[in-house]
Amino acid sequence: MFQSYMNSALRIPHSALAKPLPPFIRELRDAIRAKRKWQTRRVIKNPTWFACLTGDCPHNQPGDICYLREPLVNINGWAFYADDEQAVSTPTGAMPWKWQVNKLSQLYLPRYAASTFVVIEAVRAQRLQDITEADAIADGVGAGFQMNAGWPDYLSINKSGVCERTFDTAKHSFQSLWDSINSERGYPWTNNDWVWAYTFKLTR
Repeated sequence: MFQSYMNSALRIPHSALAKPLPPFIRELRDAIRAKRKWQTRRVIKNPTWFACLTGDCPHNQPGDICYLREPLVNINGWAFYADDEQAVSTPTGAMPWKWQVNKLSQLYLPRYAASTFVVIEAVRAQRLQDITEADAIADGVGAGFQMNAGWPDYLSINKSGVCERTFDTAKHSFQSLWDSINSERGYPWTNNDWVWAYTFKLTR
């Protein structure tokens, strides 16, 4: 445990100005850390989104530093990152566990406990279905799943994490990934909603 703490203490840059990234599933968090994902798309819910075209965008802007939100777990009274079980280090040292639950959702990760940072390089508005094959790959499809060939159908992943169906293109894979996350929230692929397309770079 303490060797794990020493290793993690060296890897964490702290930024008081960093903003949170949107939440991601575990596989996509891993893809960001592995530099296999450097784009993300989020539905534009504000009907005045076009104001961004005149420079009045309410979302993250190019140059913004953002941190990856990830869940924490309690191990013997100390805070660890749930994804890799590395100890959390802050500017004042190891981080004692201070919550009443034993696992903290990524939504509540304190900024000072963040370990992964990115810089926003570009923001653009586009229709969801305008995503290209290269964009779909940049959005991290295929990360974290076993498959024989092709790109995974995220609606056909069994309980063992094995993909039982694949597509010939990353764009079709992205479509299934999008629906697996957003369809029940009222934003299926078929809506072809306007989205913010963010491009970012890992800075650690």
